[in-house]
Amino acid sequence: MSRSRRENGFVCFFPPPNELTKCDSPPGCVLSYASLRMSHPRRIGRCIYCLTSQGPLKREHIIPHGLIPEGYTNSWVLQAASCEKCEGITSAFEGHILGAVWPAARSGLNLRTRRNKPDSHPLLIERDGIFEEVLVPVKEYPAVIIFPGFRPPAWQDGREYVSGVEVISQLNVQVAGPPLKEVAKRSGTKQIRFVANFKGHSFLRLIAKIAYGTMVADFGLDGFEETYVLPAIMGTSDDIGRWVGCDGERKHRSRPLPLHTIGRSVVNGEVISRVSLFAKFGAPEYVVVVGRLRPNAQAGRFQLPRS
Repeated sequence: MSRSRRENGFVCFFPPPNELTKCDSPPGCVLSYASLRMSHPRRIGRCIYCLTSQGPLKREHIIPHGLIPEGYTNSWVLQAASCEKCEGITSAFEGHILGAVWPAARSGLNLRTRRNKPDSHPLLIERDGIFEEVLVPVKEYPAVIIFPGFRPPAWQDGREYVSGVEVISQLNVQVAGPPLKEVAKRSGTKQIRFVANFKGHSFLRLIAKIAYGTMVADFGLDGFEETYVLPAIMGTSDDIGRWVGCDGERKHRSRPLPLHTIGRSVVNGEVISRVSLFAKFGAPEYVVVVGRLRPNAQAGRFQLPRS
């Protein structure tokens, strides 16, 4: 077990020691969210993180730009919704996941990038008992995402909680490329190793940010009386394990599954969101306890900022 306050390293071997899921179908629908339809970006007029209305405010992608396939229109955008300071904070952990942890998956699925797309990615293969790095063309690369597993949010199961979050499992999901057996045979190896290094709480902060942005679009910025998970997103508290985690369930059962799914429920006025990135390929759902609503808050009724 490891504490995610430090950099967490995850290793996946082929043949895999635990479950490996694979889906050969294309991404299809990009995002599913039951109660909200966004046909065009929506303007907030305040930073959704620090609430300032001063200075230049930039747009905020609810689903990161780099997780949308080429050729799709990303209307899940909040305009004038992030100040420069807060954008710098969220871009750091978002960029780490997209750029350092998931580059091969994004290439294999032809997801958007503002940089030149790579022609190949390094792959660790075993030869004579030693793992060596070889460059494999994108079309031949078996892109595997390692998803860390956590306990449910401490808020949800009521357990004693102090700080941080503990990793208790991992799920390895192949999202692109030829079957691993085929790659291993072609490479003349019996073992392939995949490594994912998560910096701090970057992955869970990304999941929480997506949940929070979706709920702002749904209930409006003024719809919340208190946003529990916001300090953890911004890195000003070490309590992300109280608000974000896993319960081992998959609530989203529509078929075919879209590339990503987001759902939510309201329990005693508190909003609980479920986020699954790469859901189409069997990725887990993460539970996010977003915050408490105001008594008059209404879902699906976007509230413009008060003038």
